[in-house]
Amino acid sequence: MSGLPKPVQVFTDIKSPSIILSIDRQLRGKSGIYSFICSIDGKQYIGSAKDLGKRMRSHIAGRNSNIHLQRAITLHGIENFTFLVYEFSPYVLPAILELETYYLSLVPAHLLYNIRLSGTSMLGFKHSPESVLKQIARFANPINHPMYGKNHTPEAKLLISKPGALNP
Repeated sequence: MSGLPKPVQVFTDIKSPSIILSIDRQLRGKSGIYSFICSIDGKQYIGSAKDLGKRMRSHIAGRNSNIHLQRAITLHGIENFTFLVYEFSPYVLPAILELETYYLSLVPAHLLYNIRLSGTSMLGFKHSPESVLKQIARFANPINHPMYGKNHTPEAKLLISKPGALNP
């Protein structure tokens, strides 16, 4: 892990939905610096999140995620990745981005899935009215929707149907 400090939490078995949900519960509402590390090629993705649990799940699901990380997960399988938290820290801009940039600087660029070598955030970003209209037009045809032709597994349907705080 190069010159990086020792992580405060490490999760090695992130392939089953029940374990992912358990990790999400542990990290829900906590902010800080996190990483996905591939045990096969040694590369990692480093990021910051306002809600570490939610961000972990979005990466695993491939939503709003880094394309290089997604391709690596597809190639190597999620079972060959470790999710870890380097540091819990309040999500206050720009301090959290400076902290993320610091962690990124500790790893050689060729060992990162990150596209940028500095911290960035979309928090508070608003799409222009023109951009919103383009998105509406794109999804007018159901074929363009990312879930078109896909079905949830029975296990996923069971998790979705469970009542509780995480599923309103």
